[in-house]
Amino acid sequence: MNTAQANLLQAQLMIEELIRLGLDYFVVCPGARSSPLVVVLSQEDRPNRIIHQDERGAAYHAVGYARATGRAAVVITTSGTAAANLFPAIVEASMDNLPLIAITADRPPELRRCGANQTIDQVRLYGDYPRFFVDLPCPDGVADPRATLGAIDTAYGCAHGHANVPGPVHINCMFREPLIPPPEEVTPLREVIPAECPKLSSWLVSGAPSASQARPRCEPSLVEIDTMARMINQSQRGLLLIGELRTEPERQAVLELSRRLAWPTLADITSGIAGREDRQIITHYDLVLASDNFRHKHAADTVIHIGDRMASKRLLQFIDVARPASYLSNSGQAIVFDPVHAVTLRTTFDNTSFCEMLGRELGTTARTHATLDSWIAASETAREKVTELCGSTDQLTEPSLVFALSRRLRNRAALFLASSMPIRDQNAYAALDESLPVASNRGASGIDGTIAAACGYAAGLDRTVTLLIGDQAALHDLNSLALVGAFQGPLVIVIANNNGGRIFELLPTADHAEALEPFFVAPHDMTFGKIAEAFGVAHAEVADHKAFDRAYAAARNANRPVIIEAVIDPAGSRRMRDRILSAVVTEPDQH
Repeated sequence: MNTAQANLLQAQLMIEELIRLGLDYFVVCPGARSSPLVVVLSQEDRPNRIIHQDERGAAYHAVGYARATGRAAVVITTSGTAAANLFPAIVEASMDNLPLIAITADRPPELRRCGANQTIDQVRLYGDYPRFFVDLPCPDGVADPRATLGAIDTAYGCAHGHANVPGPVHINCMFREPLIPPPEEVTPLREVIPAECPKLSSWLVSGAPSASQARPRCEPSLVEIDTMARMINQSQRGLLLIGELRTEPERQAVLELSRRLAWPTLADITSGIAGREDRQIITHYDLVLASDNFRHKHAADTVIHIGDRMASKRLLQFIDVARPASYLSNSGQAIVFDPVHAVTLRTTFDNTSFCEMLGRELGTTARTHATLDSWIAASETAREKVTELCGSTDQLTEPSLVFALSRRLRNRAALFLASSMPIRDQNAYAALDESLPVASNRGASGIDGTIAAACGYAAGLDRTVTLLIGDQAALHDLNSLALVGAFQGPLVIVIANNNGGRIFELLPTADHAEALEPFFVAPHDMTFGKIAEAFGVAHAEVADHKAFDRAYAAARNANRPVIIEAVIDPAGSRRMRDRILSAVVTEPDQH
């Protein structure tokens, strides 16, 4: 077996095993060194194959797909800086425990560290962020091919949390030239194995992966549950926090526990239960917690936090000042979310099992709670003020845009939120539908790759996805509009264009007038109509709520990607934020 044929065989084994493991979404970035993998994939019609020229966007697209499905997508790149461009998305996947399989092609050992073209050090290129790394040797036709299958099986298991917690894995593949044989010498795997690899004959016939996969289930013991139940029963002012939940069984179990506790429940926008109508679920809590008097009167003595991180900074400040005597955090994974260092008991049990077992121990008797009624009253007041102020204006502001959009997300819709202001504003002003899935890149909370991630999220869901994104984040990911233009199905991208990074006007940077506008806000004076046209994406520009309503209704019915550019006066947004906050905080019930 010559070098080109050995390269091709390894690529065939890798792609076949990944498909047998159930992976059906491959994102390919064009490049020469990865030719063996790409040629094999080009001859496969079983998986979905997405081609994208920008490696950073390709990897974020895979991250979005994992958010929607819980399964890894496979990203394939050539060598050199192409591989380095996967790094931001690998960081995001690692910090948010999302499966991703990155396969990077590489030069052979003799071309490393000698100035060979397009060669960088790709060994452990992504540091400690991957859950698993393997540097596959150059195929030579001699090594046992079962080692390749074993590496793929291990990578798959590590990506999906079978050994620890889900996350990205990195498979680095060295290929010598000639990279691929001529077309007439490309032999199907079913013909190669009997002649060249008899050890794999049984694997070939089976149609199954080389190794079976099983994910461990971590449940608390009855002793641990009893200890937690006693802590809960001793509490007078408990608070239940719900971060992002990934599955419907988790959501149902957490919701049932919330009902049995009858504690004020603060659910993050990404939890999947923030829009439920249960009376103990407190909406608009980010606004409620703006009142110093309310925070002082409602300091919790016990906090239970289930799921991932929370977006509200005011909530963190509230916890930091209250310093509850007991703070139990169960992420369901190995995520540590304790930025104010208040957690007194950290567990990583399966969320569904944890909530079900704790709920059974607590029984069905509704508990009295000293402050639940006042939490509910404050929440209803905030809802009334948001509805009154945002619903009575035709001027587009960031709060009123969020409010209007959230009321139109019905009928199998889903929402993807950019970091910076969109997720914060949705957490504060949205009027959510109870069945709405909401996602965001909150692992590292970067603004890069947001369009690509939203497109990947849409590819993994049987719903119409709306992306709410600011102009700065959109400009940061323009290359990914190529993915949007090629997307088959409905996808609505709402760009809130307020001409710069206006979040800095709400931070201490606003006090530095000489630096604020040119260095932080960085106005760009650009619009997106011509950009959308260049990528073949439909575009509508709107400047008031009536126009937005018409454009959004049309986009939802278009069955293709559409960009709605909402042109927003930043001064009007600042005034609206101030009016809402003042109206909520100065209510008599808040004193």
